[in-house]
Amino acid sequence: MPTTRRIAVLALCAPLLLAPAARAAEAALSGLQAVEFLLEHSDGFSIAVPAEQRDAIQSAIERDAAAQPADARLALGMALVKQMQGDNKAAREHAERAVKLSPDSADAHYWLGNTVFAGIGQAGMLDKASLASKGRKAYEKTIELNPAHAGARYALAQFYLGAPAIAGGSDRKAREEAQALLKIEDGAFLGRMTLGQLAAKEKKWDDMAREYAAAEQAAERDDRRAWALRSWAWSLIDSKKDPSAALPLIERYAAVAPPTDPTLHYFRGRAAQELSRPAEAAEHYRQALAISPNARNSGFALAECLEQAGDAAGALAAYEAFIERHKDDSRAGDAKKAVKRLKKKLG
Repeated sequence: MPTTRRIAVLALCAPLLLAPAARAAEAALSGLQAVEFLLEHSDGFSIAVPAEQRDAIQSAIERDAAAQPADARLALGMALVKQMQGDNKAAREHAERAVKLSPDSADAHYWLGNTVFAGIGQAGMLDKASLASKGRKAYEKTIELNPAHAGARYALAQFYLGAPAIAGGSDRKAREEAQALLKIEDGAFLGRMTLGQLAAKEKKWDDMAREYAAAEQAAERDDRRAWALRSWAWSLIDSKKDPSAALPLIERYAAVAPPTDPTLHYFRGRAAQELSRPAEAAEHYRQALAISPNARNSGFALAECLEQAGDAAGALAAYEAFIERHKDDSRAGDAKKAVKRLKKKLG
């Protein structure tokens, strides 16, 4: 349900962003209004602004941030803009500046944590541990400043679930964050999602089903319902190894997922592949790749399924396409071996 603050922000910004003269709208929109607009169009982890509004938002923030370099909120806005653009390093630098300018801002610390973890995959092995610690501390500081910050508690729970024990991982601490989420406003969905993950990790399948069903029930938007169903279905496919049980959940997921969601087609393909239906799986993977040509998992799985289905020529082309697009992928070596094998087979 929209908050009063959200309604006020959208009411203030929408006329400016939708004005017929884009240049006039851009000039009328302040950088601070644009920052609030970005925050209101975020699920707490990513930012989804309609494409036709993106330029005006970005320009307003960049213009005012350049004119007011000591404004912490505009520094945060620059971090959001850079994260929206996929420039994780620049996003982190702007978030660090926002924290320095406003050390008591929960939003600044929270988005610093988000930008750190968004870019951690591109860091070298020696830097990953220090970055993970930096991100965790940013979330902890957010919670210190605002104990009811649902996004920070969920993000911290994800750290505890994913990190090895030697680096601070702890299922117990993840459960504590989940229980805390259940007690705060707007925290029920994320709390149930975390408890579902914990149950799947512990292979307590009935508990997992109950928690993900509760998360679906707690979701107030279709994107969150899709998230709950996606996580539930994936746990059945990947952890429980029960693709048949996942199929009805995938179809419920399809009812609330956007038509451009490649993950839906990947899940259908993966379930069919696990059920030894490679030709059917290949068609689903093709649909995923039609939406997202760089989808690594679908690209490799398509090649596997075509080979399993006896389409050597198609498999050869798919493996070669995978190698071309994903030279740095850990499966590139297996793809190269498959190319040699198939070329020999085809003569």
